[in-house]
Amino acid sequence: MNRLIWLDVDLRVNDNPVFNGLSADSQGSVLAFYNFDPPLSHSASDFVKRPRKRAYGQSQSYGLPALGGLRKAFLQESLTALEAALNVRGVALVVCEGDVLDNLGRLIAQHNIHQIITAFTVDYDRHHVLSAARRRWAMVDWQTVPANTLLPLHSFDGESLQQLYAGSFSHFRRQVDQQKALQPVYELVEQSGYPPFSTSCQTGSNGSNQARSDSGVASVPSHRHFPAGERAAQEWLWRYFSSAAPQTYKQTRNALYGDNFSTQLSVYLSRGSLSVRAVLAALRNHEVAFGQNESTRWIEFELLWRDYFYGYALLHGKKLFLFAGIAGVKPLTSHYAQRFKAWCAGNTPWPLVNAAMRELVQTGWLSNRARQIVASALVNELNVDWRYGAAFFQQSLLDYDVAINWGNWQYIAGVGADPRGGRHFNLEKQQVLFDPDNRYVDYWRGASTPKSLDTVDAADWPIGS
Repeated sequence: MNRLIWLDVDLRVNDNPVFNGLSADSQGSVLAFYNFDPPLSHSASDFVKRPRKRAYGQSQSYGLPALGGLRKAFLQESLTALEAALNVRGVALVVCEGDVLDNLGRLIAQHNIHQIITAFTVDYDRHHVLSAARRRWAMVDWQTVPANTLLPLHSFDGESLQQLYAGSFSHFRRQVDQQKALQPVYELVEQSGYPPFSTSCQTGSNGSNQARSDSGVASVPSHRHFPAGERAAQEWLWRYFSSAAPQTYKQTRNALYGDNFSTQLSVYLSRGSLSVRAVLAALRNHEVAFGQNESTRWIEFELLWRDYFYGYALLHGKKLFLFAGIAGVKPLTSHYAQRFKAWCAGNTPWPLVNAAMRELVQTGWLSNRARQIVASALVNELNVDWRYGAAFFQQSLLDYDVAINWGNWQYIAGVGADPRGGRHFNLEKQQVLFDPDNRYVDYWRGASTPKSLDTVDAADWPIGS
């Protein structure tokens, strides 16, 4: 039997159910396949255009490339690392770009594929592509394995999804606790055999996890700071959880910069270079070595947030991408092309927003706090349609994840499940709280900014008397 492994956000060999049992079968060949996002048919200069209508979901480009340069480079590095790991196991990896169904059909014909194995998806776009592929090649044996989540989303029916994900995160968390839904995951983690951690690593002499460069300016993550691939992901996981940084995670997680102020594991989880169960196992082993406290429990809390957004995306489908969101209430925003362009480039009247956007554009990374700040600024200060911001994050973030990105933007815009509705940050207060000495703003030169939201147009010129 010739089999094809259709990869998406599962770019790893270890703890990856799409590869389970393949080595035990000596009959037939195995081919792995990855298809890039739609080709980059838009240039950056087109981003002020109105969104083009598409059939569904995130494929609405809003005038932006679906896959930016830094994100594409990181993805290519991840695939190169995966290819090397698969070659050792006698599995070839074919990477394509362009129409996924055309490429898939060519491979099925050329390699006489009898079975296709792929992971369950909550991505609305990919779900439609998979459905179309199943209909077109009905003679192929299609096998779906679980997604990279804590909860078994692939086995949930509509009633289960409604019960767990129809409300806020607080409701979801209570339901998970009452149903003891995570107990099977805990049992698997206990049997995983991950090695224990050493307690030799400690925080810096000042007790802070914020790294400083020789110049005294706080270091910031860069693309070079995130080597790609499964091995790099495992090393990152080991380095973080073998340090004492998780012990203070809750106190440092809202920082804007530093080395271990957050786990930064989203870069690897988003591409599937790391399994969420491996993260939970590492956390458990850290707690054995260092002890459990509120901060370590908060890391598990963050993993649960990730699962919530996955179920949220699965339940709500195309509503994840609609202007009115799942709430069905349209925000009082519009499309201001010049404001959106200024926000993307970091040329707004707010130094903190500018610094964050410049970091994002140059590195493909942004702290969680900075993401909330710039999102609030776009929606509440610039009054721009939130979907443009979500699309720009999709293009730019190394750790872009369809469910988490669009779900969080709905949360900020007030069109999601949160009963409190939206988040409006006081930008001056955020500056005082998280960058009181202006180190972050100065590093990214955020202070060199215009003082007004809009440029003066010819229509506004005064008429002489």
